[in-house]
Amino acid sequence: MSHLIKVNSLRILVGIMTCWPCELNGDNQSLRDTWLRDLTVDYKFFHGWGLGEFSGSDSVLLEVPDSYSGLILKSQALHSWGYKHGYDFVFQAYPDTYVDVSKLMASGFEKHDYAGYIHTKPQEHPNTPYGLLGGGEGYWTSRRACDIIRKAAPSVSADLNFGAAEDLWTANVLGEAGIPMVGLPGYGRGVTLHGSMVTDAPRGTYDHRWMYEMYCKGKNDENSN
Repeated sequence: MSHLIKVNSLRILVGIMTCWPCELNGDNQSLRDTWLRDLTVDYKFFHGWGLGEFSGSDSVLLEVPDSYSGLILKSQALHSWGYKHGYDFVFQAYPDTYVDVSKLMASGFEKHDYAGYIHTKPQEHPNTPYGLLGGGEGYWTSRRACDIIRKAAPSVSADLNFGAAEDLWTANVLGEAGIPMVGLPGYGRGVTLHGSMVTDAPRGTYDHRWMYEMYCKGKNDENSN
């Protein structure tokens, strides 16, 4: 109970890294129709300019490109927005990130500055000295971490996929600041899932019907227990 009281006292933002095409094709709506309905904390869809604009109470237009190569800039701006609006923790996800909300909130994220699914271990590759938490599975950053991220210099280097590898950039920025990544049980295996990885969908071919199927399956499993 003390754990629940502690989490419930925090200001938490779920930030969806998205774009105009994902609003048009129904990817964003699939989240609104499924696990976002279970949240008792704030959420926002974050997108940039250049490919179109949409507005609404659940959407934020950032002053960054709405492109694949602009993902580092968009993630940095998302974390900066969360920091400036007084949030204690930010959970960043994508339109193809599935979340079991009750398990997410009980996962112990509040004990760490940077936590999620360990995609790559430290030193596993030359360009991942601090390891890497998978962006598609979603990851948590504390207010302290958000402050570091918002002040860091963005990059469009080849090692960071010319500006697209926001999860690797975040891992490097926080690692250099002395904040290690922490793997949380079940992330990438049910607490959260990366739809494009689970369905083996090449970039740009993800089918959001999977999100509805996973959500229905999760609810049916809850009802059977």
